[in-house]
Amino acid sequence: MDTCVNCGKTPLTKIEIGATKKFIHRAATEFWCKECMCKRFNITEEFFDRKIEHFKNQGCLLFL
Repeated sequence: MDTCVNCGKTPLTKIEIGATKKFIHRAATEFWCKECMCKRFNITEEFFDRKIEHFKNQGCLLFL
């Protein structure tokens, strides 16, 4: 079970795990939750969701 390395939230979603790999490092073994990534990158959760949809529409395999 994956846990947010920053706040301890568990379990993380497949989207959160994929986003960590997309935004932080492809080979990441420690993951961030959506809320912590938004704070880290100073973005809104709505922007985060739009970016994930954009990557899904491009066929990014991290979000299947």
